[in-house]
Amino acid sequence: MCSIILHPVLAKMIDTIATIPEFYRGKSVFVTGASGFIGKVLVEKLLRSCPDIGKIYILLRPKKNKTLEDRMKSITDKILFDKVKELHPENMKKLQFVAGDISEINLGLSPDNYDLLVNNVDVIFHVAATVKFQAPLSDSALINIRGTREICNLALAMKKKTILLYVSTSYCHHENQCIKEKTYEPYGDWRKTIKIAESMDRHILNVITAKMKGVKENTYTFTKAQAEQVVLDLCVGKIPTIILRPAIVFSVVDDPIPGYSEGFTGHIGILAGTISGLLKCINSSLSFRSEAVPVDYIVKGLVNSVWMKGTGQSEEPVSIYNGSCKELLDINNEICITASNNSCLKTCTVYNWYPHIVIIKSQMLYYLYSMIFQLLPSVIGDVFINLKIGKPFLVKVQRNVFASQSVLKYFSNNEWDIQNSKFVDIITDAPNDDNFIIKLDDPEFYENCALNTCNFIIQHYFNLKLTENPTSSTKLMILKTLYYMVHFAVYSILAYTLFSVVY
Repeated sequence: MCSIILHPVLAKMIDTIATIPEFYRGKSVFVTGASGFIGKVLVEKLLRSCPDIGKIYILLRPKKNKTLEDRMKSITDKILFDKVKELHPENMKKLQFVAGDISEINLGLSPDNYDLLVNNVDVIFHVAATVKFQAPLSDSALINIRGTREICNLALAMKKKTILLYVSTSYCHHENQCIKEKTYEPYGDWRKTIKIAESMDRHILNVITAKMKGVKENTYTFTKAQAEQVVLDLCVGKIPTIILRPAIVFSVVDDPIPGYSEGFTGHIGILAGTISGLLKCINSSLSFRSEAVPVDYIVKGLVNSVWMKGTGQSEEPVSIYNGSCKELLDINNEICITASNNSCLKTCTVYNWYPHIVIIKSQMLYYLYSMIFQLLPSVIGDVFINLKIGKPFLVKVQRNVFASQSVLKYFSNNEWDIQNSKFVDIITDAPNDDNFIIKLDDPEFYENCALNTCNFIIQHYFNLKLTENPTSSTKLMILKTLYYMVHFAVYSILAYTLFSVVY
């Protein structure tokens, strides 16, 4: 067997590079968007896997009828932080909120909080954004573009040589079929966009937003692309800068809680809809490749990329990473739906219906199928709920499901080659520590991931206890038979009606 002998100088250099926990030791971090999915998982990871980290300051916006202390408690009381409380309970005291608002000038910080951050912060993770695809341009611009400008100004004012990491999105450059880990030409002048959002009438802005469709699919991708340009124009060459572009983010695969998830977007929403019986079909194709990435992969990319930049291993003016699943996971809709349907049957719960979802490529057939097997049962269900003096909600849910799929239609019907070799490197090879790298050696990865997410959804979304065993195979067989009998009956009626009309 051949062994590799390193040059003594190179070997010494590698030995002197601090490990990730050593790099973060004593460093204070500022996180925006810590109340969101990625932000919370990031904060938990830093507290647990970098136990000697300094303070973690998080920007929190006051909300009506809820104090900042209440908001902080609602974050730290989540099951996500249980491991930190068990392993390093003292670290919870390192988490400190600062009152502010990403959409305000100077982030809405008080002079004291501004000075606190300027004098103490070593690393900024700018995660906050409005992710509403159809948000008014004024709202999206003030949060995503102007908010990023204010973060950059804060970073430049820091007393220490602060590292800035901006969390963008892979889809902000969706007009390129191949999205590379590089900078792209600016989409208009971000300064003018901010000025327009600050001064122009909202009704006129709505007209401008409609015209924008020729350049970007929605206000989210448009403003995130311009926010990248803000970072490039203000920070590159002045402070160490990183841009990480996640694709679609789904539940935790392994670290810290398998299956942990938040919200009803993407794959999480599909599983929740399948388990509840409210979602029966998706308008897409079986061969469509999904760019979904586990949130713990993205968070390891965030933590590791800052370490790379801070230890001089990445000397680029700006380091750019695409957080997609290319070269990591081979996922298409057929694999996802099969795993979802199989995992629902293995989940330890009691079903009174057959949990099953199908993918329909034809838009016309999708509308027909969803009306018969989703909307009609929801209408009937709401009638019974109303008779029991309850508040009908099923049709409202179906309306939201339909609206969500309509908004995502562009992204579920188009595929991109999102190159991610640099991202893969930092989460598979960069650190020699199992806490910060991923391993792709599970042959049943998809079904295990879907099963863990299903179990989490049942327990923490629907507030149900898991049973000792899944629904009995006999009962599932009966439910499956009924499921196909109903389908056969509906298809027969439709076929007979069509035959009668034609002949």
